Amino acid sequence: MSKSRISNQTLFIGLLILATSTIAHAQNKKESYKKLTDENVREFIQYTTDITTDKNVTLSQSETSQYLDFHIAPKARFKTSITYVVPGMPEQEKSLLLNKEDYINQVAQGAQSVEHYYTETEIESIDISKDKESAGVTTVSNESGVMLMPNPEGGSTDVPIEGTSKCFQVLRLSKKGYIQMYSANCKTRMEFRP
Repeated sequence: MSKSRISNQTLFIGLLILATSTIAHAQNKKESYKKLTDENVREFIQYTTDITTDKNVTLSQSETSQYLDFHIAPKARFKTSITYVVPGMPEQEKSLLLNKEDYINQVAQGAQSVEHYYTETEIESIDISKDKESAGVTTVSNESGVMLMPNPEGGSTDVPIEGTSKCFQVLRLSKKGYIQMYSANCKTRMEFRP
């Protein structure tokens, strides 16, 4: 797999993680909570999905980065294991470990590398702690998009991409009562369609 192809795939992962991780709420929805509930966690996840797919909300790249900075804990960690499936090639594995700054940069780059991006996210489980200040959330997302990839002739080709991600993330309330992402651990299978 070429270096350019790996780079573009890594950018796409930024979108996959954003869609399946529950980080961005909305610039004008900075709500403060006294405790996490099933309802406010589900709202947080749904709004994140809407933002990342432009379904009901659009934020500029700058607004998205500012909001991510606000809703990601300072020491947050994001880990994903990715299996790439490219026709005619053996499956390849790659792991990414990102801190807060790396993650925000990947999201910004990923948003510019994929066209016709679409995702559906299903919440499999929400496990809220007894003190109601943290929650473990498991989601499954199915994503698709089109990425411009280099071809053997030296040009480039639009390549349809489909991905499935299963993520376990930990949400916590900040001291000011805002929902923040503390960690995410995802397994992603990304298939390139001819």
